[in-house]
Amino acid sequence: MSDLARAVLQCRSNRPLMAELRELYEQVDAAVAASGALCMGGGACCRFDVAGHRLYVTTAELALLSTLAPPRPSRAPGG
Repeated sequence: MSDLARAVLQCRSNRPLMAELRELYEQVDAAVAASGALCMGGGACCRFDVAGHRLYVTTAELALLSTLAPPRPSRAPGG
């Protein structure tokens, strides 16, 4: 097992950490929804290789996200 896999499993077993991270994501989701931010579906910002973006994730985020079902993609109004 790799060091990363061990670290992810260790984070997953830390229930208070996972609960706090879930709560943080819920707060961020609520704040984004309240702001009225809207994805226009252009896709450039989600295509990291094209846009030159880098996605960074902490071990705790990876632990939490790897326990969740993938989000269902939806089409934004812009297509």
